[in-house]
Amino acid sequence: MRWTETPNPFAMTPAELDAFMNERWFASVASLRRDGSPVIVYVGYEWDGEAAFFSVRSTRLLVERLKRDPRACFAITNIGYPPRFVSMQGVAEVIEDSGWARTRSIQQRYMADDSPVMNEDELDQDAFWRAYTQVGRTMFKFTPHTIVTEDAGKGDYAAGGGGEVSDRYARMRRGRSDED
Repeated sequence: MRWTETPNPFAMTPAELDAFMNERWFASVASLRRDGSPVIVYVGYEWDGEAAFFSVRSTRLLVERLKRDPRACFAITNIGYPPRFVSMQGVAEVIEDSGWARTRSIQQRYMADDSPVMNEDELDQDAFWRAYTQVGRTMFKFTPHTIVTEDAGKGDYAAGGGGEVSDRYARMRRGRSDED
């Protein structure tokens, strides 16, 4: 995997990336339709430090799109201030999920007692699992080749919100100087 080499003072370190990815955010998976237009689907996931894993109903069009063209973007953002995000480009491949072990692990990750998303005690777990798996599930392994991160909390917000540094960085990425 390739990290973008930029002078971005807001970039996450690899350890910060792993910590952020292991929080219970949902991910946006962007794939391409036949006509080349993008479409986004939201998924729960697991991160192993090198790849993200997600399981979707086998009837979802996302499965067909990624089988046809495995190129995808995988993005995660927090919901509070200051904003933090990870945006990855890479490929998604269908992998075996024997006995739905990883699917179950992902489902449990989001429904654990300490989950801000949902707690298992809010529903009949057996009935949920039957409904969740009876339509079939397809497990994907998303392997990024490019990762861009930002943690706006690294800015000096007491001295103006970090906007000056962020704006200067945006101009540098577009090839413009501070004087432009």
